[in-house]
Amino acid sequence: MSRKEARLWGLGFGVFLLLIWQLAANLIHKSFLLPGPLNVLESLWENRAEIFMVHFPATMKVMVLGALISILLGVVLAVIMDWDSRIERAVYPLLTVTQTIPVMCLAPVFVLW
Repeated sequence: MSRKEARLWGLGFGVFLLLIWQLAANLIHKSFLLPGPLNVLESLWENRAEIFMVHFPATMKVMVLGALISILLGVVLAVIMDWDSRIERAVYPLLTVTQTIPVMCLAPVFVLW
C-alpha cells in the first residue's frame, strides 16, 4: 500500500468515526451527555473570540511556565545527582519508580487534585 492510499484509508476511517459519533449523538438526543461533532463545531464557532482571545493565551502561559519549571528542576536535580553520589543513590530509585507508573493512572489523580 502506498503512502497516498494509507492516508486515504486513514482519512476515510476518521470520517467514518465522525459519522458514527454524529449518529450516536442523534440517537441519544441529549447534547449535554453526548454532543455530536456538529454541535462541537457550532459551539467553537460561537465562542471563538473568547476561546482564542482569553482561554488560549492563558493556557499557553501556564503550559510554557510549567515546561520551564520542569526543565529547570530537571537540570538542577541532574547536576546535584552528578555532583554527589549519595544524593544520586537516594534519589535515583525514586525517579525510576515514578517513571514506571503509567500516565493513565496518574491523570485522574491530577484532575482531582
